Amino acid sequence: MKENEIIALFQKQAGQLDDCALLPSSASDTLVTTDTLVEGTHFRPDWSSAEDIALKLIHVNISDLVASGATAGSCLLSIGLPREHDEDFVRDFAKAFLVECRSQGLSLLGGDTFRAPAIILGLTMWGSLHADRNQPLLRSGGKAGDTLYLTGKVGLAALGFAILNGTAPTVPEALARSALEKHRRPIARIGWGREISRHASVSAMIDLSDGLASDAGRLALASGLDLEISLERVPCAGVDEYTVPVEMAVHSGEELELLFLASESPDLYFPCTAIGRAESGTGRVLWKRDGRSVQLAGSSFEHFGDGL
Repeated sequence: MKENEIIALFQKQAGQLDDCALLPSSASDTLVTTDTLVEGTHFRPDWSSAEDIALKLIHVNISDLVASGATAGSCLLSIGLPREHDEDFVRDFAKAFLVECRSQGLSLLGGDTFRAPAIILGLTMWGSLHADRNQPLLRSGGKAGDTLYLTGKVGLAALGFAILNGTAPTVPEALARSALEKHRRPIARIGWGREISRHASVSAMIDLSDGLASDAGRLALASGLDLEISLERVPCAGVDEYTVPVEMAVHSGEELELLFLASESPDLYFPCTAIGRAESGTGRVLWKRDGRSVQLAGSSFEHFGDGL
């Protein structure tokens, strides 16, 4: 496909677009984030459909805004494709991307297309703070004595990845379906994030994009605190008599669950578990099992590791 043909899949008036777009707002409550999905690093086309990848690209960006107490509003899309590319993939991606943009109230302002050695999909997204917030929730806002909370359950995304690469244990069929869906189409906790951000006692928040172990470390470092986490309190996904091992769950990336610190127990309508507490320190995560210090096995996703 030619460049103008690709652009026309997203913007019908491709020939009338400028190099710049006027943002709907430049107020101080506007936040911006960006994320990129690269073939072979973040996805494989033989594992995920074009629709899966479109939803993942949108939701990993929305999730960043959610964790900051903001609502997504507009975006810029960049697409890198090999010279010989699957035109059906591009069309299916465009269709799914635009459908999800409409569903989430997102305006696509423009973007860029270019030749690349593999599929590269970059999204930059703007959002605005919720009406009841006057400043974003930062990772650096945590305080000693705060309790550490985690929404939902973790482990499904890592289990889905293990199923696809053939290293998973035998699990119930219902759990396998949920795990594959979670790996392929993680969904941002939009409503949950809005509710959390309304609580004045919440001091800091981050979404789980690289796994609890990695993202808890980022939260601890940004706030200059030590986070003590009890492994037996980490809510792991499961069904029937099978539960994802906690050693897998804490390294499960792209869960898009929310990890936050609060000085008081928030009264929430959705699953949320107190898994630890913040103490004065130097930005470490201290793992406990039944009150005893333990070394955490395994590792979370690392961009300069081995990839998929």
